[in-house]
Amino acid sequence: MKKEKNNKFKLEKGKKYLFATDLDGTFLTSYRDSMHIDNYEAVKMIKKHNFPFVIATGRSWWWAKKIYDQLGLVDASIHFSGAQIHNVNNNAFKINFKKKFEEIYTYIKKEEIIELVKENNLITKVDFFSVVGKEHQAEFSKMEDIDKLFFDAFEFAVVVKNNPSYAQKLLLELKKKYKSRFVIKYWRHQKMREIIFSPPETDKSIALKHVLKQYNLNEKNLIYFGDNINDIDALKLAKISYVPKNANEKAKKVATEILEYTNDEGAVAKKIIELITELENGK
Repeated sequence: MKKEKNNKFKLEKGKKYLFATDLDGTFLTSYRDSMHIDNYEAVKMIKKHNFPFVIATGRSWWWAKKIYDQLGLVDASIHFSGAQIHNVNNNAFKINFKKKFEEIYTYIKKEEIIELVKENNLITKVDFFSVVGKEHQAEFSKMEDIDKLFFDAFEFAVVVKNNPSYAQKLLLELKKKYKSRFVIKYWRHQKMREIIFSPPETDKSIALKHVLKQYNLNEKNLIYFGDNINDIDALKLAKISYVPKNANEKAKKVATEILEYTNDEGAVAKKIIELITELENGK
């Protein structure tokens, strides 16, 4: 069902909200993964009202940790587009999660990764592979290294440099063959192209439902910011969802509102500041 557009949404006094945002193309600017200066003020305002602030990204925790440290965040974070929910340092949240935490990790077995590489002779077709697990991450460029893989992964990436047309062709081949076994996404970063394999049933929206439960909230309390195809289900899940002006067209179609600014102009922060300022002023 298509979400009703609502450009006049306002936070209700006394109601609890969970703010969640994608990173790349949404909360971060395009320049070397930097943040807009307004992000700090936006997060400060969220903290003032004790609203949880959750990052939902395709990136790893190790990579996102620098963002958490800069902003002083304490809430759970979602990684690998939903394959992992990471608790940061909120002890109360950690206690609630203790018995359920392992259930929220989903993996690709190491045997599946080795089989996939060998079956498609990928070692001769790509520049290198990236494998990220719960406590380990590694890059491989030789078959003998892949054979030594000893851990299961949240994410397995096939990386092609300087040849986008070939990467697209390989993506189509692998999707045709493995779309029923894995979630397969395509990532562009400068001259690199990554074909990313995630476990089945992996999605930010599924992870967000787990996180919402921990705060005794549901999708009616969720405000989500995203910009791309891997945000679509989360944008649909949230009662209110926003995309920057320069977001993917498919993401724009399902969002509640298209913001008037791009990610480079601080679209997410500006909207958060606007919403909370209106709440504080009783408008």
